[in-house]
Formats: sequence, structure tokens, C-alpha cells
Amino acid sequence: MTNAELITKIKTNGPSRVVTSDEGQATTPDLAFERFSITPDVIFIRRDGWSLGASMRHYNVAFEMWADEWVAAMHVVTGTVTAING
Repeated sequence: MTNAELITKIKTNGPSRVVTSDEGQATTPDLAFERFSITPDVIFIRRDGWSLGASMRHYNVAFEMWADEWVAAMHVVTGTVTAING
């Protein structure tokens, strides 16, 4: 899947998981909202297609989890996509 296809998929379906704690715990987007009232502000996209959403509070936690594996980050509100790691 190309990066463009991954981004389209994530814009349609949302991230695979959303960070819910400062320790990096994550859950599905639905549970993150239902249990913690967390919706992602940014979605990091890993080179294998997996994605991780984070609120601005958990931005650094999420980024550091797979810093060398992210290929892009998408700002949820604007839809702006920024390439990472090449």
C-alpha cells in the first residue's frame, strides 16, 4: 500500500489505536473516546500501515513509541500530512 493509500484509509477509518495515558497505553478509537473522552489531534502512520492517534497531551509519548518507523503524521482537524523519516 502506498503512503497516499494509507492516508486515504486513515482519513476514512481513523487510527488503529489511540494513546490514552502518559505511559503509552492505547486502545481503539471508540474506547478511547467512550472511556477517556480522548479524540486524536494527530495520527502517526507507521511504514507497515499501522497507525497511532494521540491528543496533543500525548503527542510526544506517541511519537517516541516508534520514532524510527513513522512515515507520516496527519493533523486531524486540517488533514495536513507531514512526511517523517524520509
